[in-house]
Amino acid sequence: MIDEIFIIGKGSSLEGFDFERLRDKTTLCLNHAVFNVPDPDYLLFVDKSFYIKFRNFVDNFEGIVLAAISSKYKYSLPEIERDFTRLSGLLGIHLALEMAKKIYLLGYDMHTTTDYPYFNKDMGEDDYERWAKKDGGYRLFYQEGFWINSRLKIFEKKFSQYRDRIFNCNKGSAVKTFDFVDVEDVL
Repeated sequence: MIDEIFIIGKGSSLEGFDFERLRDKTTLCLNHAVFNVPDPDYLLFVDKSFYIKFRNFVDNFEGIVLAAISSKYKYSLPEIERDFTRLSGLLGIHLALEMAKKIYLLGYDMHTTTDYPYFNKDMGEDDYERWAKKDGGYRLFYQEGFWINSRLKIFEKKFSQYRDRIFNCNKGSAVKTFDFVDVEDVL
């Protein structure tokens, strides 16, 4: 088991973050975050659309690809409890608990404080457009609790016993299950 791993989400809290600072750290990148982290160790995705869109990149990825069965990737993880395969952030933590003594979450916002939910407008454009067209748009999707509250309850139910190992590097995150630690103190 390694000492620490950084799980990189795509929350807007990472806007302006210098990803170069993660170069010598073990990183598990969720979905599109892999395009911003230098020399990422792991790529995790759960959606088939990610693999379809980035097939060439995924097939040539130099790190380790972790994919849920739902992704239809040629090498998928064994069937895992459904709660974990519906959200890459949950699955990332689940897997990281088997890999590292300490887990640091970056970009695990689970809400948005801007009009755009991701730190990089190129990330998840398809998802954003799809949800923005729904009644209330993306802000309602996150901030008004349409979908997200049930996910936050899963964090508490599944991972609260690991508070001594999992730390959230975003003080403003909606995920309050884990103690906050300043990213400056762990990099």
